Amino acid sequence: MKFVKNIFGLKSNSKRKGITPVIAIVLLLMMTVAAAGMAYVWIMGLQEDIQEQSNEGVEKQQRDTAAAISIVSAWNDTTSTMIAFTIKNTGTYTFSADEIAQFTYYFNGVYNDGTAFGTPCVGLGEPGSVCQVVSDEGFPATPGRAGQVNIKVDPPFGSTSPYSCATKTASDNSC
Repeated sequence: MKFVKNIFGLKSNSKRKGITPVIAIVLLLMMTVAAAGMAYVWIMGLQEDIQEQSNEGVEKQQRDTAAAISIVSAWNDTTSTMIAFTIKNTGTYTFSADEIAQFTYYFNGVYNDGTAFGTPCVGLGEPGSVCQVVSDEGFPATPGRAGQVNIKVDPPFGSTSPYSCATKTASDNSC
């Protein structure tokens, strides 16, 4: 019974009455330091994630600004009577082969995935470089009249401008 009274503080025979408050204060300080440490680790991780996301955003913006292509010319590929055209890298970005493979092609506003092209775009990496493409789209030739086609090549990022190809007569091989 004496033990139960000591536990619940009913009666204490101890001569060291000041030790329990000191231990309580030390425990509270240790919990405060541990909570502050956990908060610091969490905030630093959060800050690192935000910084990585903002760096990726800046890199994407710089890449989008630096990447630009344009269609320089178009003509009738006489061996296949398909539209052939030249694409030029007019930006300051160097395209990788994987990025070139992601180009999308539109002829008169209709999407063409470019998988059946006779000659796909190769070698358009460095700024200022060009590649010639022979598409699987027929050259605009209407008997007795001129034809027209609008070509647009979109890179996965960056900018491009459409190219209009209008032949003067049905026998023209270029525009």
